[in-house]
Amino acid sequence: MLTRIRNAKFNGKLLVFLLFIFGTVACNTGVAAQAGDNFEGAVWHFKMVPKLKGAKNLRGQFRVSDHVVYQKEQKRTGEFTKRVGVNHPQGKRTKVEFTDLRALNSDREWKERMKGEVKMTIDKYGKWSGLFTDENGDNWEFTCNRVKE
Repeated sequence: MLTRIRNAKFNGKLLVFLLFIFGTVACNTGVAAQAGDNFEGAVWHFKMVPKLKGAKNLRGQFRVSDHVVYQKEQKRTGEFTKRVGVNHPQGKRTKVEFTDLRALNSDREWKERMKGEVKMTIDKYGKWSGLFTDENGDNWEFTCNRVKE
């Protein structure tokens, strides 16, 4: 058997080549699958456009870890340690329930303690969108983009 392997030089080179190709494809496929379709551990920027006339656009960021949504304790600095909601993923859809969301409007004024839920679908890797309904029943177009894993 060993002499057969030594004499089959072409097959040995072919085997090495095929293993190299398989390893490369397997590694790159794993990275692509995790690139943007996963909320866990990532930092997301969000934008909220009101359906109600007269209200201002809002924007902010959050981090999701173990299905819990966090924002920074202090607005400009610090870590994402303040728990502001819960994420309920279901394949290419997710529902996020916010209990204490904070966002900045175009006049650089903070809107705090927002409550509501958003049902989103994936648009493409790293981008989700849906409808946010706040505690008053007002609707917002909600989009978020992954900015950091």
